[in-house]
Amino acid sequence: MHFRATEEWFRYHGFGLPKLWSLGTMVAYHALSEVVENRGNEELSVDHLADLLIFDPLGMLLFSSDKVCGFFADKLNLAEWSMQPAVNIRNGNLENMGQFYVVKYPVSQQKDWHLMVHFGLHGMAGVSHRWDNGDALSLAGGFLAEELVRAEQQDTGMVLTRF
Repeated sequence: MHFRATEEWFRYHGFGLPKLWSLGTMVAYHALSEVVENRGNEELSVDHLADLLIFDPLGMLLFSSDKVCGFFADKLNLAEWSMQPAVNIRNGNLENMGQFYVVKYPVSQQKDWHLMVHFGLHGMAGVSHRWDNGDALSLAGGFLAEELVRAEQQDTGMVLTRF
């Protein structure tokens, strides 16, 4: 989704080769995000490699399709609800707050009531109500990842599991 939205931004602002600009932006931003998340760990991490080499390219390919984008925009109302990176004042660390998304599926004829799912490092499900002025109120509950725990593995490297 980020790749497509960034491509559309570059296209709207008249940049030549907007897909290439978006690709460069996404690679730089996600690589830096993974560096912050890895915090100086010197072991090979398959978590970061999978994100950068598998999931990012597949997501970019998927959202290059107008039909896929139309489905997520028109049917599911996909939106980003991410928090911003922040400095932890207790230890001075730059904290990666993660990427979060929400989908809202209309369940009323007036499309003012929606079933919603909020997902990222945690997951929540609930309902959302939208008023005519564009404001909305959402109520959801779910689970939260409290910490990353090192998963056991036999070979070299590291795998992080979210609990």
